Amino acid sequence: MRAVTPAKPLHGSQSPAPRKVFAEHYPPKKVTALMDAGLLVRGVMRINPKNPTDAYVSLDESPSPLAQRKNPELQGYVVGNSSDIYICGKDSRNRAINNDVVAVKLLTRKAGRQLYKANRMGYDKRMDKITAQRRARLDRMADNVKNVNAEAASDDAAEPQTSNDSGARMPELFGVVVAIITPNADRVFVGTLSNRLPAHRDSRASDNIPLDMLQFKPLDPAVPLMLVPKDSVPEIPHHKDICAVRMELWPETSKYPMATYLKCLGQRGSVEIETELILEENGVSTEPFPPTVLRSLPKTPWKIPATELKSRTDLRTACIFTIDPPTARDLDDA
Repeated sequence: MRAVTPAKPLHGSQSPAPRKVFAEHYPPKKVTALMDAGLLVRGVMRINPKNPTDAYVSLDESPSPLAQRKNPELQGYVVGNSSDIYICGKDSRNRAINNDVVAVKLLTRKAGRQLYKANRMGYDKRMDKITAQRRARLDRMADNVKNVNAEAASDDAAEPQTSNDSGARMPELFGVVVAIITPNADRVFVGTLSNRLPAHRDSRASDNIPLDMLQFKPLDPAVPLMLVPKDSVPEIPHHKDICAVRMELWPETSKYPMATYLKCLGQRGSVEIETELILEENGVSTEPFPPTVLRSLPKTPWKIPATELKSRTDLRTACIFTIDPPTARDLDDA
């Protein structure tokens, strides 16, 4: 009798490695070596909120003479007075967010311009679609309004049909992010949570998105969508509630970073919610000062030292008025 050979599993004894969506970041030692060799430069990331596929890196230090020899485009570069490095698209940004200090590899002008043109074409197509939708909505509104005057009709007819003529100037420097040197310390963002995962043409399995995740959509369009574990949220908030999360790891195998749920602020509209939203979005802590900070304050009751009285003009008996309003806390316009 012939021996039966056991069937081999389709993918071996282990599951296949997840597909990489982004390029791996260079390790710190490699970044240091390449920067010393003049092959990389460093700067601060800035993402265009109106078109998040556009990003720029402002160099935070002048390129070394070696870097200028290796990259002729950098010759004569002056920090603060020269063009920023254009980072085209999310792939080239490689998971960096606003205010990250990143290492950048410069591209040739030919390669950079090809990326730029492809990016602008995609952006213009999206804007054309939005413009068409807006025009259709305005046309429907106009149909419901009687006695539309001729001037309004002529103005509507004169409206540009497309947004392709964006007038954007071709960047001078192009690059790709190869490493994040110093992540932005403020990684708390506000937005909405929902059960609806990001929609795209790829299947959920191909993106490795588990079913036990929630989608976080930040209010800031320059911040990427994030995934929040359902079991970390005590109660699923209303889809209009504003929540705060902290951005965590963003592996190269995921289109979206992971985030930790912090709290639900509530729905927008009230002064209290709007104030808390601004504080959270800008990383302003409202926690009480720790004892170490309080101990550095002068002891109370505080008195003006005699040495200060001798070295200053004493105006305490003079009549001084301010033009600040009654609600002002700092009376500085005197």
